[in-house]
Amino acid sequence: MSKYRSAFVRNDSHQISNNMSYVNDGGGDDRSKLFQQLPTPVDEQQIASAQNKVNRLMNAITDTYERTLVRNLRLEELDMRSTDLFRDAEKMKNMAHKMQDKFFWEDKYFLIVTIASISAIALGGLLALIFMPKIG
Repeated sequence: MSKYRSAFVRNDSHQISNNMSYVNDGGGDDRSKLFQQLPTPVDEQQIASAQNKVNRLMNAITDTYERTLVRNLRLEELDMRSTDLFRDAEKMKNMAHKMQDKFFWEDKYFLIVTIASISAIALGGLLALIFMPKIG
C-alpha cells in the first residue's frame, strides 16, 4: 500500500507529478522498492517575486494598522474636546440662567421703585390739594 504526501493524486499512467513525493510504507508487493521522488527546485526569481508580494502585503497591513492607530488617537482627542465643549456649554447655560434671573429682579426692582416714586408724587400732590389752604 502506498501513501502520497500531497494534495495531488496519481494519474492513470502511474506517473507522479514533480510536486509530489511518493513514499512506500513497506506494505504489499513494493517492500523491496523504496522510491522517493523529490520535488523540483523552485526558481529563485519565483521565490523573490513571492517574497516581494509578501513584503508589499505586510507593508500595506502595517500602513493600514498605523493609520488606524493615528485615526483612533484623533478620535479620542476629538472626543475629549467635545466633552470639554459640552462642559463649557453647561457652565454657560447656568451662567445665562443666573444672569437672566438677576436682570429679571433688577427690572422688577426698577419697576417697583418707579411705581413707588410716581405714587409718592401723586399722593403728595393729592395731600397738598386737600390740606393746602385755598388761595383766592
